[in-house]
Amino acid sequence: MLQMLQYPLSTGSIHIPPSQNSGQRTRTEDKPIIDPKYYAGPGGAIDLEMMASAQKFAHKIVSTKPLADIIIGRVWPPPPPPPPPSSSQDSNNTDVEEEDFTEWVKDNTTTDWHPVGTCAMGPAGKGYVVDERLRVYGVKGLRVCDASIMPLQISAHLQATVYAIGEKGAQLILEDWEARV
Repeated sequence: MLQMLQYPLSTGSIHIPPSQNSGQRTRTEDKPIIDPKYYAGPGGAIDLEMMASAQKFAHKIVSTKPLADIIIGRVWPPPPPPPPPSSSQDSNNTDVEEEDFTEWVKDNTTTDWHPVGTCAMGPAGKGYVVDERLRVYGVKGLRVCDASIMPLQISAHLQATVYAIGEKGAQLILEDWEARV
């Protein structure tokens, strides 16, 4: 069972790398520097607590009948070691309320490959990249028409929204082309 943090409070960054050779410009072949900054910043602790709680809840779901009857055992994260034989705890019952998934979550978090906001739309001079007509501030003739313009994540798969952004971008380009004549 997979948990996703739909609205993270921690935010990462993506930057064009500095030139490798003095005097040379960055090339299209140069890979961007991506730092997701999972669980960093003021909201990072809340994000981590949410994901650890979600993992605990997922474990509780798959450990509860009738689903537990068809699941052979936990694979990932690895189950905790069984209690020592002298323990009064039933060896077949791992107390999920006591299990702490925080370190496992921290070490195994990955992206869901639906990033947004890397070129967010908003007012000029406030850290945004594109205007309401999808034009990149300070770069003539360049627009961005994909999920990167959305300043916040949405509660759905991105595909339909990206199609709509692309269609709107095409419409804006045509409007601007016709207005110039």
